[in-house]
Amino acid sequence: MKPITLQWLRITKKFPLVFLVVFIVLIAFLLFSARTQLKFEENMVSSLPESIKLELLKKISERQKSDQLLGVKFSGTPEEVVLAELFVDSCLSVSEFLDTTVRLEPDMTSALEPLLSNTPLFLLPEDYDSIRSRLSPQGSSQAIEDLINRLYSPESIMASSFLCRDPFNTLQSSTKNILSELAGSSFGRSFGKMDNGGIKLYHLNFSANDIEKGRKFNSFINQILDSSPSKHRPVYFGYYQIPLANAEQIRSDTHLTIGIAGVLILIILLYFYRKLSVLLLFGLPVVFAFSLALACFVYLDRPISAISVGMGAVVIGIILDFNFHFYTHYRSSNSLEKTVRSISNPLVLGALTTMFAFGALFFTKSKAMQDFGLFASFAIMGAAFFTLFMLPTFIQVFRIKYKKQVKSFDWKVPPLNNKVRRYSTIGIVLTTIVMGYFANQISFNSDLNSINYFPQELRDNEAQVIGIDSRKHHSVFAFASGQSEEEARENNELVRYYLDSLHSIDTSFRYVSTSILTPSDKKVGESFSKWKNFWKSNKEAFSVFDSLSVESGFRENAFQAFKEMTVADPDYRSIDTLANLFPVDFSFNTDSNYQIASLIEYPLDKYDQYVAPLSQMENVQVISRRDLAIDLVTVLESDFNYILFVSIFIVALALLMAYGRIELMLITFLPMAISWIWILGFAQIFGIEFNFVNIVVCTFVFGLGDDFAIFITDGHLQEFREGRKELPAFKSAIFLSAISTIIGCGALFFAEHPALNSIAPMAVLGMVIILVTSFVLQPWLFETLLSRRTKRNKPPLTLFSICCSTFAFSYFLIGCVLLLALLGILILLPFKKQRKVAWYNWIISYFARSLVYVMINVKKTIIGKENLRNKPPSIIIANHQSFVDILAIVMLNPKIKLLTNKWVYNSFVFGWAVRYAGYVTTTKGSELNIESIKQMTDEGYSLAIFPEGTRSNDGKTKRFHKGAFWLAQELSLPITPVLLHGFHFTMAKHDYVLKNGRLTIKILPPIQPEDPTFGSSYQERTKMISKHFKAEQKKLSEQLENASYFYQRIKSNYNYRGPMVESYFKVKWSFEKAHFDQYSRFILPTDSLIDAGCGYGYFSFFLHYKFPSLRIDAMDMDQTKIAYASNNTEKTDRLNFYSGNVKDVDYSQYDKIFFNDVLHYLSEHDL
Repeated sequence: MKPITLQWLRITKKFPLVFLVVFIVLIAFLLFSARTQLKFEENMVSSLPESIKLELLKKISERQKSDQLLGVKFSGTPEEVVLAELFVDSCLSVSEFLDTTVRLEPDMTSALEPLLSNTPLFLLPEDYDSIRSRLSPQGSSQAIEDLINRLYSPESIMASSFLCRDPFNTLQSSTKNILSELAGSSFGRSFGKMDNGGIKLYHLNFSANDIEKGRKFNSFINQILDSSPSKHRPVYFGYYQIPLANAEQIRSDTHLTIGIAGVLILIILLYFYRKLSVLLLFGLPVVFAFSLALACFVYLDRPISAISVGMGAVVIGIILDFNFHFYTHYRSSNSLEKTVRSISNPLVLGALTTMFAFGALFFTKSKAMQDFGLFASFAIMGAAFFTLFMLPTFIQVFRIKYKKQVKSFDWKVPPLNNKVRRYSTIGIVLTTIVMGYFANQISFNSDLNSINYFPQELRDNEAQVIGIDSRKHHSVFAFASGQSEEEARENNELVRYYLDSLHSIDTSFRYVSTSILTPSDKKVGESFSKWKNFWKSNKEAFSVFDSLSVESGFRENAFQAFKEMTVADPDYRSIDTLANLFPVDFSFNTDSNYQIASLIEYPLDKYDQYVAPLSQMENVQVISRRDLAIDLVTVLESDFNYILFVSIFIVALALLMAYGRIELMLITFLPMAISWIWILGFAQIFGIEFNFVNIVVCTFVFGLGDDFAIFITDGHLQEFREGRKELPAFKSAIFLSAISTIIGCGALFFAEHPALNSIAPMAVLGMVIILVTSFVLQPWLFETLLSRRTKRNKPPLTLFSICCSTFAFSYFLIGCVLLLALLGILILLPFKKQRKVAWYNWIISYFARSLVYVMINVKKTIIGKENLRNKPPSIIIANHQSFVDILAIVMLNPKIKLLTNKWVYNSFVFGWAVRYAGYVTTTKGSELNIESIKQMTDEGYSLAIFPEGTRSNDGKTKRFHKGAFWLAQELSLPITPVLLHGFHFTMAKHDYVLKNGRLTIKILPPIQPEDPTFGSSYQERTKMISKHFKAEQKKLSEQLENASYFYQRIKSNYNYRGPMVESYFKVKWSFEKAHFDQYSRFILPTDSLIDAGCGYGYFSFFLHYKFPSLRIDAMDMDQTKIAYASNNTEKTDRLNFYSGNVKDVDYSQYDKIFFNDVLHYLSEHDL
């Protein structure tokens, strides 16, 4: 069945213009939907992961509104300052940028009454000392004189009614103390004086994130200040300038880097594709993909985070990767049909795995990441759809063709010999281990300022206007909480006491506390009690003040209101009124408690000394942007680990389902995993830190690495399965994609913005590593498991056979070590050596038996055990096919010893055991050997000899040497033939992989030395017994070699051919194997045969293995099936596959003709 992409291509070929119009209308509709109905979420804070700390900072930011403040510092003489301030005020007041509804200064007129009524709350110990000094006769005279002067001053016009209620001017002290406490707040700074100038604050009517309005205002304020009448140009600072400076720098960097990268990439693409029309169509998949992704948000009725659209730019690289593969294959084949057929499977698989990996972001805690995950998934889905279904139509309509097929570049790794390959493997493993160690130490930069562009000019202005140098000072909020407002106020006062003590030690430590405006009931009670006690103890002194005031012309009861204040109780209602008159609100409710904040500014290097102890206080939480960043890092780390785990699981599952083999999944996935380990390791070595920006690049690198790995695997598979040389085109596309990405990201090295600049090293490092793994490591893995073995006519490795082989060899090596250890113990035991040797041979025999039987992928059958059991010693002869032969013979009986060669006898691993067990070596002379063998047989041992002398290369029994038969004659010993069947396929010579199979051991009756049937001399007996041995072996083969026996061997030819082919083979074989055995009875080894309608060639391979000399022609109409059959491994030139029609064959040249599962496709006329 043709893939749906090819079927669609053939439909669109008939009406290309119609479909082109449909596609253009679809793109326009998606663009219109996205442009008119899409809702953007532009608030950056709302895109961050939700947390309690973030919620508190958001609430306090809403009350401060500092991001909308503009501070202007005026310098010069007092007259110049006043004139400049009036000029700026007049200009700003009529502009469109000022919000006049926000109060930045306290309403002092309304505050006088509550201030005066609550004077005890705002007095410090030194204020009481000042009042006490004014109660002395001399002080009272001075106080009365000051009061008279105040009555005659302009101040009395506004506050004459308050002067007699405040004879000691406590109102001034209260106001001074309040302003001192709130000096760091927005209104408090407006009263401050720096150098010889003043600072004026204005509230803007736009947020700091409104870049366009910020740009207009910046131009406007510069024009105003340039026109200022003051000789000294005023300095201004507003937090809107920071995002504006970032936006301007990003725009400038973008123009520069796009210019550099664009020119270089354009040159490369023009050189490679040689067609301008191809470049013009390169952007269409991006337009369609982004339009579809944004339109999906419209139809889901979901606002999209603006930052997620910006992050979506990383998806462009993956979309362009699809383009590179399409155009590179089209350039190579000059056929749309061949192009679509070649790239459909890997492109769909790559798109699905990448799409699902990005989709995992939807389950993170950040809305921006959720939106980015959905956006990227929709975009990749749209890009894959456009590339496979829409792009061919555009190419047809615009008639983009190459005059001839252009050969693709093929970057090959030079052939490696076994020694280099072995060291390369060790190097890769060691490098991965080292990189894994460094990868665990990878650092994440949680400092948001490190990726923020903050020009030096702005820093200087901030220091002058705001009074904070962000390079030297940081700020935090201390939140005092309580179940009730009263509890929160008490805790806030404890915080204020701690902060005040620090400020008295270090004046560079500053704070803003509202505790003076929000006192607890306890504090109110204590303050008023202290006030009353003070006047009670100074009652007589006040009478002196009264007398002097009368003498100065005041009425006798002029200060009666003040006297009543000295004994009055607190008015809590007026206290709350007072707090509302000052534009500083650091108090608010949360869902669970009440919070009051204090703003702290501390030297950069004093956090642990000043701020850390505060966080240890009960019911106090210290939160800074650094803490928020750390929390975000924790959330991102959690999300990152989650994404990594889910992505790995999804990609691995998708690869497993697509390829149907865990081995192919590992070949594809392991390079990605190793790449990731290397990227993290080298990043740590080179000091490249992750941050909130370049971590998104990791998803991009992972996505491209996923695509690269899938296309490389698919290129190898197409060559392995069908012999199609598509790999060079895949490599060309991957190389172009990687180089373009490296150039595009590498251009960011020239960016001055730290966030953009941080992308470059991570992206370039990642792309270089995945390019190396794609071109070196992955082909090496594929070659090791499949290609190199098939070129030697060996079946490809499977994970199961590798595991079984590894376990068996490990078992063997461990057993040898234990045998050596046991040998040391036996030597020390006080028994006769003959008995210890007997024990040792028994242990070796049962160890060999256990080793053979732990080979779980091999079925074992022993026939004729009685021919060895309780029999006298004999010379045992066996055919030699495999390393396992030795184990098979030794396990048969503990009374069997082997004739070994020099290498086995002197082996460091098991030579000690062989020598102690009394095995015989061929290196000794015949006379020495025969004496030791005679002694051995006298002790009841049989000697096993492989008369071929070495293992057979093809499984066939070779010529027998005469040595075994000479020994039997000299010692008058019977000869026991042992037939070994299936050992060659299970583990062939020079192959150390234990394949699935069946092992059969058949022990023939002993041939007695006096039996004349096999001749009288050892020369005659050599020939006759060899003939007898091979005849019995042939009978055994004919008996055993049926369809069930060849199942594993034939099945190995269809491993890695795809899940459908492998599953089809299993089902088909289960139905047909009985028929295959029946058919084979009618065939002679000398026949010529045709298998008409052979399909994938199952029956042809069965006959080929059962009758190696049989000439077989196998044909089928399906070219893909023939390609799969032709590219199988164990096949000689006696089996030929070709594509054709059964009706066109000349059958007269064949002895046997098979139409298996074919005739029902033919009509009566054809028959």
